[in-house]
Amino acid sequence: MLQGASYVLPFITVPYLTRVLGPAHYGLIGFAAALINYFTILTGYGFNLSATKEISLKRDDRERISQIFSSVMIIKLALLALSLILVLVIVYSFDKFRADAYVYLFSFGLVINNALFPVWLFQGMERMKYITYINLAGRVALTAAVFVFISKQGDYMLYVILNSVTAVLIGIASLLCALKVFNIRFVLPTFDELRRQAIEGWYVFISSISIVLYTSSTTFILGLFTNNTVVGYFTGADKIRQAVQGLFTPVFQTLYPYVNKLAHDSKREALEFMRKEVLSLGIVGSFVCVLVFINAKFLVGAILGGEYAASVDLLRILAFIPVLNILGNILTVQCLLSLGLKRDYLLVYVVTSVVGVLAMIYLTHGYEAPGVSFSVLFVESLAIAMTLYRMRVNHINLFDASGRQP
Repeated sequence: MLQGASYVLPFITVPYLTRVLGPAHYGLIGFAAALINYFTILTGYGFNLSATKEISLKRDDRERISQIFSSVMIIKLALLALSLILVLVIVYSFDKFRADAYVYLFSFGLVINNALFPVWLFQGMERMKYITYINLAGRVALTAAVFVFISKQGDYMLYVILNSVTAVLIGIASLLCALKVFNIRFVLPTFDELRRQAIEGWYVFISSISIVLYTSSTTFILGLFTNNTVVGYFTGADKIRQAVQGLFTPVFQTLYPYVNKLAHDSKREALEFMRKEVLSLGIVGSFVCVLVFINAKFLVGAILGGEYAASVDLLRILAFIPVLNILGNILTVQCLLSLGLKRDYLLVYVVTSVVGVLAMIYLTHGYEAPGVSFSVLFVESLAIAMTLYRMRVNHINLFDASGRQP
């Protein structure tokens, strides 16, 4: 429900916003979101995976949970301050950003939300219902506000403010809820504890940066080479792709701590479980992707509107990314991390991001939006191929009953 609200409710407003704001303003908002997402990753560090895993194993030790919570929050707040400084420097140092400075600055509320929202704590404790209610209430309020207050193209700045303020309020409410529900007390962590948490999240952080280089960089690079209107066409098609992909996100968010605990108790059982995930979710995901490809013209017309005809071919290119993302999540995130293969996990995403960014720059420069769309498809496929190679090197085979290579 939490992840569903994050994707479904904004998707309800997409048909309205794309028509009211138009491709240019909608593209500007998408470009700003791509820039801000770099700092969302920075403040998140790697804690959504590393802290979740540690808390899932220490959930009965309240003293230890308080230590983990305090250490993680101190690091995240320090990274939040660094992010604000970097955003200010970027926005006021380059003409392209300075022209729409307030769009980027008000979008920073999304970074604040990520720093305050302790989803990693609730996931690790497997007590998601509390933040689900908070998140759902906030997003329902935002959805209603969009239809009430946004009525013309000039309201694009008001939409950015509403989105940002809602995100900050959700973050504050979730943090207060965590302190009360889990009876957590803030403790001043030692330097060694801070250092340990930073090291634990380092591999995930570097891989997350690598991931964002070939995800958010699509919109960002496209915006650097083209204009807001072209970005608007791509953003519209990608919103539909994200909505489809978001249907499967709740499954992975829920199963990640379970798979980690399963791998801790029995690696063979964990491999067996992940094998079933690949087969079942892979089949379902493929079927959904085919439906999107076939109905791309209808989906674009119904969701984005007549001004976005250029988004149809882009959606057809992006249509099969969700199933690649499904396989990548199971193989790379669940399998490599749950089995303790952090270096392999890092290697996959570092290599993929370097190759991916180069491919994006080349294809975007030559073919604009279609080029960047093909680059995403290429990079997702490369990540899976790299993961399968690293699994083979480590003698892991999900499709062998023993879980090992013969």
